[in-house]
Amino acid sequence: MLSRSTAPARISGSSSAIRMRWSSMGSGVAGLGCLGGGLEGTWGTGRVAGSAKSVPINLPRGLLGSNVPSPYDARAWAIWSLVPSGTLEARVLPFWQIAQAATRRPVGMAEDVHGEAPGGQNGAMEDLIPVFDVHCDSLQRDLDLAHDLGQRTPGHLDLVRGREGGLAAVVLVCWCDPLHIQAGEIGARERTARLLTQGHQLLARHPDQVQWVGNAQHLQAARSSGRIGALFGIEGGHSIEGSLDNLAWFFEHGVRVMTLVWNNHLDWIRSCRDGAGPGIPPGLSPFGREVVQTMNRLGMLVDLSHAGERSFYEAVEVSSAPVLVSHSGCYALHDHPRNLRDEQMKALADNRGVLGIVFCTPFLDADARATESRLRETEEYQSLRGSNPTGTFLMQAEWLQAQVKPLPLERVLDHICHAVEVAGIDHVGIGSDYDGIECTPQGLIDASCYQALVPGLESRGFDSASIKKVLFSNTERVLAEATGNRTAAATARLKSVDQEGGGQ
Repeated sequence: MLSRSTAPARISGSSSAIRMRWSSMGSGVAGLGCLGGGLEGTWGTGRVAGSAKSVPINLPRGLLGSNVPSPYDARAWAIWSLVPSGTLEARVLPFWQIAQAATRRPVGMAEDVHGEAPGGQNGAMEDLIPVFDVHCDSLQRDLDLAHDLGQRTPGHLDLVRGREGGLAAVVLVCWCDPLHIQAGEIGARERTARLLTQGHQLLARHPDQVQWVGNAQHLQAARSSGRIGALFGIEGGHSIEGSLDNLAWFFEHGVRVMTLVWNNHLDWIRSCRDGAGPGIPPGLSPFGREVVQTMNRLGMLVDLSHAGERSFYEAVEVSSAPVLVSHSGCYALHDHPRNLRDEQMKALADNRGVLGIVFCTPFLDADARATESRLRETEEYQSLRGSNPTGTFLMQAEWLQAQVKPLPLERVLDHICHAVEVAGIDHVGIGSDYDGIECTPQGLIDASCYQALVPGLESRGFDSASIKKVLFSNTERVLAEATGNRTAAATARLKSVDQEGGGQ
């Protein structure tokens, strides 16, 4: 057990002090606080790698323990955050305790603070279960904040931390805030195309780390070459601006997943949110059905997160291919409108689809939802402003994460287990919503931490084959079926986009 102390530890070479909050976590995986680009410790010394600069710190040896069993070293995993007073708070757990709890040496921390993964950039990671994260919003940081996702960055996900966490495939979504459209700042299609262009540039900058995936064969090739497979997605059908030609353009330029609707209702589909006015269909309109059928023919995965209940059922009925619900939870555990009811999960299983369990804490837990909602109303939260909306979101997310007690990892496991019980082991996956959420659960602070799910699922009775299904194989199967030989995706090549994200 770790003792608790609020005594400040001095930063080497600096007159500043940090307050290290040592938490007694025990050996259970629910107590895991993963690295997350924050603090790297070795025996007695370490580094803080933050969004600004890296500085060496001294870690009290006594807190790391003196009886480190062989063959484990005494590295510490930690999560950290700057709190309003300007101090740095961290929760640290000796690396060897995590290893013992997991009955294996966990991987998720780079040996080099500057981003070199264990075994080298393309080194073998056979001891990690591969992860297919079906929903991440990280392209916005790449475009709006110049965060090169090929390097270690602020936020939740980049290729470096993804590799540390066993990320084999990821859906990088392009999301356009409807508020931008209402303000007349930029059209939905144009904003989405700019984000997609940024995704193409990421591929060009880091061909040794990441490969575009347009079908299951591409994913197999990416894995064989030791690269992360990147699919491009669209979050919200408002991006196609009511045009099947726009839908086809996005497909030609690499999009393979589209969430039919976001929180804003469209004239062809109702979302899960209240407030639908006149002209909004109760489910799918005839055009909405045509969108689903066109996506099936092209080989684009239909994503029904955010869809209203009737929209969900009608899309499942229309679709000839398995669908995704990329980032949601279980309504039976928390009655959030973004979560699926048991009956919906059963229909999803009948469709051969997959529910990606989200890491968004307000979707997972009522208390977390209430706490975060209250904090968002505070003057301190609302006064935070970045250089653009993405910068503001990142600042607010970092502030909010520092204020709340992290939701236990066990709550994520609860949702996974309930979904498996209702829908079956073949119909549950992972859709973190990294960089689209503010607070993350304990132990899942960023993309380096996916493997924290493994010992947790083992403790719930999952064998290795079942864990691999949830983390990777189920979504891989849906990709293979949705982009199969009868679709355009089976043979389509990636068409480049110009610098303006044009195409018309």
